[in-house]
Amino acid sequence: MKFLKISQSNCRPCAEINLFLEHNLTGQRKTITSLDQVTESNVLYEAMADEHPEIAAHYQLGSVPAIIRFEDNGEVIDTTYGVDKAFLEKLVDTLN
Repeated sequence: MKFLKISQSNCRPCAEINLFLEHNLTGQRKTITSLDQVTESNVLYEAMADEHPEIAAHYQLGSVPAIIRFEDNGEVIDTTYGVDKAFLEKLVDTLN
């Protein structure tokens, strides 16, 4: 399974998620600038929508923060918007 977190610079919920992940996620995190960099499973990929709007546009995201969960074959399973503590805790459990 793969995960892609899309944030924005001036976004308080994005900052809240980042803080939560910094304190709780010991698994791998990688910043990307294009979708072809999403290659490995069990990694949280991260992109900034204001720096790389084409990534957010590809998934037709209406708001950030968003975390997209993928199958290993690239098929989107679901997208979670905003600060969802229960989802974040499951994400950390999956990736740690």
